[in-house]
Amino acid sequence: MKSDDLKCRELKAFASATVANVGCGFDIFGFAINEPGDEVHLKITDKPGVAIVEISGDGGALPKEAQNNTAGKSLLAMLESLNADFGVEMALHK
Repeated sequence: MKSDDLKCRELKAFASATVANVGCGFDIFGFAINEPGDEVHLKITDKPGVAIVEISGDGGALPKEAQNNTAGKSLLAMLESLNADFGVEMALHK
């Protein structure tokens, strides 16, 4: 996939936290809540790969190396499966 094919160059998404184990369903029952949650900001770049430029709200616990971060690793796999000629900068807010 070529970066010229993309209509969106930046993206922001929010994932709500959940409350699980609210019944006898072995984690199949749960509730999404408004807060807290995680927010991710993605920006398309010309440099291949994934660069995690910021992680806030984690107390320094999460790795900034994409191959060691679950969100970064997912993006790396997506870029590889797309055979992308572009990269992604990511900022995470916990």
